[in-house]
Amino acid sequence: MMGPTLYCDRARMWASLAVDGEISEVERDSLRAHVAVCPACEAWAAGVVDLAGALRTAPPVEPGRTLFQPPVRPRRIRARAVQLAAAAAATAAAVGLGHLAASLTSPAGGKAPSRAAIAATQEPYVEQQQLALLSRAADRTPRGRVVPV
Repeated sequence: MMGPTLYCDRARMWASLAVDGEISEVERDSLRAHVAVCPACEAWAAGVVDLAGALRTAPPVEPGRTLFQPPVRPRRIRARAVQLAAAAAATAAAVGLGHLAASLTSPAGGKAPSRAAIAATQEPYVEQQQLALLSRAADRTPRGRVVPV
């Protein structure tokens, strides 16, 4: 006899999902078709249904002991944590105030000037430099000399 196949694995997964209603119609049809030809998966599906029914009808049980106990920290560790939190808050406040002060005192409101703004402010100086170059060039040319045309 062969062991469970890939189809058996899928059918068993679908059987578990079907108990909770988390299976599509296509998967439900595939499960029915497989269970019709595989007695091992048919027994598995019936066992899953029986187990789910037994768990749902069983009364709730209180655990005999606590399953989780939060760790107890010594007082000095809690005090140190509070000190660190206060220091972090003070540092964040100082950084925020420093940034605010810097943005209020900077001429551009804390923003870097754009290329267009730089070009607009440099334009008069560029024109002055060009005029100065032309003036120097004019001074170098001899005056009163007739140039043939």
